[in-house]
Amino acid sequence: MFFCLRLYPNDTNTLSKLIVHYLKSDPERANLLAQKLPSIKQLAEGIDADMIESTFGKRVPKAEKTVEK
Repeated sequence: MFFCLRLYPNDTNTLSKLIVHYLKSDPERANLLAQKLPSIKQLAEGIDADMIESTFGKRVPKAEKTVEK
């Protein structure tokens, strides 16, 4: 995983998995790595909460299945 982080330093998915791994064996190291994650505020930028709330619970119709003959 370290190799992936060296290639892709902004890969938060890999970083978060590494943090979970370290939580069991080295909590101090996990805490240091967690500080590299973006804040919730940064992650929430560009998300339209009103749009999400207005569509919550609405069903999106599934595409019709076509059967080839």
